[in-house]
Order: sequence, then C-alpha cells, then structure tokens
Amino acid sequence: MSLVRPLPAHSSAPEPRRPHPLAQYSGLLRRALTGQGTRQRAQRFLFACDYATLTGAARALEISPATLTTQMRLLGTASGGDLFVSAQGGQPMRLTETGRRLKRELLKARSEHPELWGE
Repeated sequence: MSLVRPLPAHSSAPEPRRPHPLAQYSGLLRRALTGQGTRQRAQRFLFACDYATLTGAARALEISPATLTTQMRLLGTASGGDLFVSAQGGQPMRLTETGRRLKRELLKARSEHPELWGE
C-alpha cells in the first residue's frame, strides 16, 4: 500500500512558472514577468512610481500597504534588486537603478505592445 496518493485533477498544486507575453522583449522583463501574478505586480509598480510612499500608493489602490510592499519585494527579487529607496526625512521614495531600468522597459513594452499588456 502506497503512502503517496496522486493529486486529484482539481488540486491546488502550483502551476508552472509561465512568462507573460511581454517577457520576450528583454532579459529583465523575462525575470520580472515570469510566474503567477506578475502582470498585476508590474502594473502596481508603475502605479506606485507616481507616489511619494508605498503606503500612499496602497491607499490609492485600496489595498493594504503590506500587500503592496510584499508585491514590490517579490518583483524586486525577480528583477535582481530593490526597486525603491524608502522615503526619509520628508523626501519621497526614489527608484533605484534596477527600478529605473524596470520602469523604462515596462513603459516601452507597454507602449509598443498594448495588446499584450491587457488594456
């Protein structure tokens, strides 16, 4: 008798890490846009770039700051580094070099291929 049962067809087993169609346009986008929920994280990243803090962006998105922070951390890890330098001393948060590159590449890919962005 086997102690390991096969998973049922309706299981919640993780799906394979599939890249978003925009991932084909650069190595950075391939890393950032592979896996589940990557398009939403990329959209929220671009949205957050226009705010002084992630807390302010999260409020505008009507999600918790912890959720947005986690998503930005996941996106940063996939992209190869932190995306933002935290706001300090009354100064707004700033993009890191990785964040600037990711923003530039996402905006370019979105403008050149809006049909792949989902808009």
